[in-house]
Amino acid sequence: VPFFQPGYYEKNPLILEQSMNHYSREFLKEGMYSCVEYYENSSLHNNFVVSACMHIVKKSLVDNLGLNFYEGIIHEDALYTRQLFLSSDKVFFLKNKFYNRRIRDNSISTSIISIQKAYSYLVVAEELDKLNTRLKNNLLNEDVFHFYNEAINFLKSFKKRSKDYDKVVERLFHSNLNKRYKSDFNTVLQLKFKK
Repeated sequence: VPFFQPGYYEKNPLILEQSMNHYSREFLKEGMYSCVEYYENSSLHNNFVVSACMHIVKKSLVDNLGLNFYEGIIHEDALYTRQLFLSSDKVFFLKNKFYNRRIRDNSISTSIISIQKAYSYLVVAEELDKLNTRLKNNLLNEDVFHFYNEAINFLKSFKKRSKDYDKVVERLFHSNLNKRYKSDFNTVLQLKFKK
């Protein structure tokens, strides 16, 4: 589980400070947890880290679960790591810091909004919703709503429509998530008929 220093960032100290807060695990004691317990404790502290490089996992576990990164999206680790933790039994949390993370401009995490982010967040929301159909986890349901909302917010930020924009909005328009989150459906309609 998390085992590195928050990182360094030479150009923008604010981004480094945010990273240090995000990767801090002071609320957890080192030791063994059920995966669901670890996920829920981290999520309640807004501190569940999805970066795949922060976890050492037995290959046999990944193979037995049939997990792969979802192809064609960015932020695929947001989906993969939740699938891993919520389908596994135990995790051992270490407080040791084994390496530094470099935080840089124009990475997926620090880059500006793109249509690929909107699409990816929608896919993550839909796939997590499928997982939660089986698990019925309230915090995972909150994550589904978060990613669904992020997809909508990214789409709202675009000034003009494009072919890629229309593809994402069309998928959003037909998503099963719209039935659940009816309050946002008017926004989806506005996106669909944006000029």
